[in-house]
Amino acid sequence: KNLELFIRLGQKSIMCQKVSVGIALKQIKAFGSYEFVPDGFEYSNEHDLYCCQFDVPYAIKLDDGNIMNADRLRLNLYFDPVYKSKALKQLDVGLRSVEEKLSDLVSQKLTLMTTDDIEEFEDEYDLYDFRWSIKKVPYDPDRHTNDHVHRGRKRKYDDAYVLRGFSRSTERFMNKKLTSGFRAILTLGVDMDAVETMTHYALRAEQENDFEQWKSQMPCDRERNSSEGGKAGATFIQFVGKILSAQLKHMWKHSDKLRKEFNSSPAILDEMRKIRIVEYAEQQKILVSPFVGKQLLVCQEMGFPVPEGCGKTYKSMRVEP
Repeated sequence: KNLELFIRLGQKSIMCQKVSVGIALKQIKAFGSYEFVPDGFEYSNEHDLYCCQFDVPYAIKLDDGNIMNADRLRLNLYFDPVYKSKALKQLDVGLRSVEEKLSDLVSQKLTLMTTDDIEEFEDEYDLYDFRWSIKKVPYDPDRHTNDHVHRGRKRKYDDAYVLRGFSRSTERFMNKKLTSGFRAILTLGVDMDAVETMTHYALRAEQENDFEQWKSQMPCDRERNSSEGGKAGATFIQFVGKILSAQLKHMWKHSDKLRKEFNSSPAILDEMRKIRIVEYAEQQKILVSPFVGKQLLVCQEMGFPVPEGCGKTYKSMRVEP
């Protein structure tokens, strides 16, 4: 649904794609058998992966009946043979443990009371098909939110579902083995090869962190503005704040002293947030709290001059009684 919405809107996008379904699964199946790496894949030193890009023809039907073709929809596949070997080993070891557990549940005649319970159970063990039988159990009104009167008479029994057996789903199991070691990314409306696509998508974690910073440390999730001018001004201040935040993060990454004292760039902001400026309007006087401890280190590493009279030579202005 998201893909077709983006096609309709002409929205350029980079999207992660599950390899177990849809376009990616179809392409992986088309590779057939291979010894080490499927044909057509090239090795990327930057990402230590084999990668390949495929043009994907895709068309949707608009509300007016016209057909709209996707703009440069491409499937980028990435393959790691080492990871595939590890994944297959983990799959085999995991299935042995799961099947031992399921055998115990069959012998214990696991009983579930609702089809929702069955659905949740089968989702947890999605590589298997299960056999259930129905048995009658005494009616328990606590299991029902509605009235227990059924067709004019009180219900005496409920249906319960007993686990009788299980078997591996051949199709799902083979798809799991087939897609192990692969990752897939779809691009729409952009001109990037597979390596560039992975490089851009790898920035997602950093973008998520920035988005979290916008919402938390720079509370931009709710802008209380009464005019367009106010909104433009607030947005400008946020933009400048984000530039300063990015510079702070860059300095923290490249300063051994700052990384030793602070576990993150937001921790630097927390340290500097303790500084206070007090303005006396009537006396036309401004007082700044002293810079002490780690605050002096931050100023030194960032290249900020400490305000006059606020450094190590600061003297309290308190008058002794």
